[in-house]
Amino acid sequence: MRFFGDVGEQAFRTAPDGRRLYYSFGPWSWPYIVPDGETEHRLKRKQRWLVWALIGLVVVGQQIVRSFNPAPLDTIAGVVGYLAIVWIGTLAIQRVVFYADLRRLDRAESRLSLHDYYLDIASRRTVAFMLTQFGLCLGFIALGMWTLVSLDKPVLGWMAIVLFSTMSVAWIYPLALKLTHRVR
Repeated sequence: MRFFGDVGEQAFRTAPDGRRLYYSFGPWSWPYIVPDGETEHRLKRKQRWLVWALIGLVVVGQQIVRSFNPAPLDTIAGVVGYLAIVWIGTLAIQRVVFYADLRRLDRAESRLSLHDYYLDIASRRTVAFMLTQFGLCLGFIALGMWTLVSLDKPVLGWMAIVLFSTMSVAWIYPLALKLTHRVR
């Protein structure tokens, strides 16, 4: 259960001045300043719920669409369209779920640089954990290649390769920071 507990944590960072920040849309969003532990706990619980909703929309929703008409998800345009619908649905859910909390929070004056954002990840993760995540990404890239060649499913194969290649960079960068900056 630790993995899914950590999913909610991914939206939170500690600024160099010690303030806790909540990033509602990842490292490119303008963060909210989290004033206390109670607010952080409430936001983490909602963030975890949002991730479960996103997983449900992607996995279960895809199966529902396939049960009615599998053809749209066999093309790149169909998959991209489906993911766009899921993303819009997730944004709508996020707006409803977080609105009451976020309207009361102040925004930080600036975002963390991507370097500081990933340095915070490096400081909270072990080398073994980041290597494991990187290894899992490589495994899913290999699975995508196998799907591409063996199952003749080019859309699924390329989506896996692109997604997990991106995720592998997102894990190798904080690992490199941890190893080169001597972060604890």
